[in-house]
Amino acid sequence: MKRDKRKVRRKQRTQLSDSMMKTAFIFGGGLVVAVLGLVAFSVATGRGQSKNIKASGGIDYAVSKLEVWEGEELPSADTFLYDNTRSLVQESRYLVAPEVRTGDQDVAILMQLEDGTIRTENAVLSVRERVLHYELGSETTAQELLGRGFEEAVVSKPLTEFAEIGSYPLTVTVNGREREFTLIVQDTVAPVVTFQDSLKFYLNQKLTVMDFV
Repeated sequence: MKRDKRKVRRKQRTQLSDSMMKTAFIFGGGLVVAVLGLVAFSVATGRGQSKNIKASGGIDYAVSKLEVWEGEELPSADTFLYDNTRSLVQESRYLVAPEVRTGDQDVAILMQLEDGTIRTENAVLSVRERVLHYELGSETTAQELLGRGFEEAVVSKPLTEFAEIGSYPLTVTVNGREREFTLIVQDTVAPVVTFQDSLKFYLNQKLTVMDFV
């Protein structure tokens, strides 16, 4: 009887031990799965954040080139910003103040975005002389010579009325504001000359090039 009781106790202990091992194994496996899931979630989240950062960094906040006329105030750094990105920029300024001179110069626009990010974009500031070059007899309009932003410009005299080579004052009015320009009328296009295929002339007659025209 004692031996039978001992066998029963051993069997119960063995079953209990096996049950505990199974429980521990199941719990450990579940823990591993949970850890792996957490790692995978972190990686996916990190990738998503990286994509968002990359997408945000890929936006152009400022125009690549801005033109102003000689004698006008230099534009503020804020003027370079696009209308659709202006609300995303908390503050903007020049990294180095531009020079007051005609021609093109490279500028750097330093921006602090609304999310606290600091960003710098390069651009070109072009200060144009108040001089317009008009080809004599061409159909070019003053608006075309002035460029973008002057489509509604009103000139003091149509260009077609300038029939001689020279320099002339020209007043341009845009939105009630007058600007004084110098119009240079030039003739740089070589004339088209047609020569005769044949020419009759007398013996001992002196010929010139113009006789063949």
